[in-house]
Amino acid sequence: GAVKMCAVIEANVAAFAKLGRDLVEARREVFKAFRADPFDPAAFKTALDRATAAQVALVELRQAIAQQVTEKLDTGERQDLSRKLVRRFFAGGRAERVDGPTLRQTCAAAGASGAQPPR
Repeated sequence: GAVKMCAVIEANVAAFAKLGRDLVEARREVFKAFRADPFDPAAFKTALDRATAAQVALVELRQAIAQQVTEKLDTGERQDLSRKLVRRFFAGGRAERVDGPTLRQTCAAAGASGAQPPR
């Protein structure tokens, strides 16, 4: 399943990086509008709306990637990935670190070629 997952991620790395840069720039604009003197409520609202839209676009891409990966996995692969995700995200919260390979390490070990997953 790792090769399938990494292939989908690889196909989306450029879009993910672009949306990430867009979000950073939008957040910078929020703080620029926040600090402006005189304060312009309309400019601040516009900056907030842009930042929200950038965040939503990034979340939607993550959802699309999850959908694409899920559609490519067979039942056993989905069950295995589900167990790993549950351990990683629901094993006592953030305070308890779940050791294991990073996505980058997993893709490299699976022999996925090309672009690396975003950091």
